[in-house]
Amino acid sequence: YENDGGAGVVAGGDIAWNAWHWTGATNNDFNNATNWYPLVTGPPGNGETAIVSTDNINVCEINVDVSVGSLIILSGGVVTCSGLNVNLDIPDGGFYIEGANGDAPGRFYGDSTGGSFLTVDGKWENYGTCYFITAANVDDDLVNGGDFRCTSSSTTAFVGDGSVSNLAGGTLRCTNIGTWTFQGNFSNAGDFYAGRSRFIFNGTSQTITTGGDAFHTLELFSQNSAPLTVTVYGDLPITGAISFDNSGTGTALNTLKLLGNLTFTGAGILDLDFAGGSDGVI
Repeated sequence: YENDGGAGVVAGGDIAWNAWHWTGATNNDFNNATNWYPLVTGPPGNGETAIVSTDNINVCEINVDVSVGSLIILSGGVVTCSGLNVNLDIPDGGFYIEGANGDAPGRFYGDSTGGSFLTVDGKWENYGTCYFITAANVDDDLVNGGDFRCTSSSTTAFVGDGSVSNLAGGTLRCTNIGTWTFQGNFSNAGDFYAGRSRFIFNGTSQTITTGGDAFHTLELFSQNSAPLTVTVYGDLPITGAISFDNSGTGTALNTLKLLGNLTFTGAGILDLDFAGGSDGVI
């Protein structure tokens, strides 16, 4: 009799485990095979799902480069990623952090330093607690319904191909001068604190719903002379600057459409002129 989680047996008689569950039976080391169930050929890797929940002895710690298909942190589970130049790569699936469900919210603390990078090829969903100081690259959407805090000062603090959504009840907080760049939409129905961060919109047609919370620096950045239109639903408060940049050689204008009020607080700056040319229109 074999209990393989219903994943069956593949060619050659190997068991195809559907997921790996953290037990922390030996120590805190993610890469120690004896900390995982089932105990077979080693810790989870590419194409495999790692699940961390409350049923463990030791906190799951990543302190060397790790690549895993998808990472799920359930209620009560904790994962830390620390050290110098430590990269966490999730190339096959998503990164999911559960909220409180009979236990404390799932928690991820990414405090690696140096040239550390977090890469997620799928969707990044946080309904628990997620703090990170590393730079992040996400090929899908970022959805936050929990406590999400970015303390990165990197020019690539967050680079995304999808949208950023802060749901009702969620807190999205940027506490440093990092740069967020993405091609999708931005929506906020919770609490958004931009700090001194710079948000660059570099798609072709994007929308912003601020929920009344302010951006610090907002930039419309078109590439290869393609015009960019950003439509703002509701008011747009700015504590720093709005700038427009057409990086191509053509004359396409970036357009900011306002369906509410534009307000500057402090020494706000509106810059429509890059490199001697007019690059924007409101």
